[in-house]
Amino acid sequence: IDEMLAQKKEYNKTIEKYKGFKIQIYYGSEKECYKVKEEFTSLFPGINTSIIFSTPQWKLQIGNYRTRLEADYAMVSIKKEYAAAIVLATEIEIE
Repeated sequence: IDEMLAQKKEYNKTIEKYKGFKIQIYYGSEKECYKVKEEFTSLFPGINTSIIFSTPQWKLQIGNYRTRLEADYAMVSIKKEYAAAIVLATEIEIE
């Protein structure tokens, strides 16, 4: 059993993506997406941001939350500034 656990730990170190959650705070034009990103970064400096292009719209997603509970907790403060924010199930990067 100890050997199997050690193998599993080594395997987990090779995984770069993980099923988790992000919060999408913007969906629209490229110019506005970058503007919202700058605004968000100044309001919430410790949260990661990702800009994604999905024809024909640009999306701004934030955070890397392992659980829905973590994402919902972050939404409490984010919804105050970005009322249209939604939680999305997606792949996140493991730190």
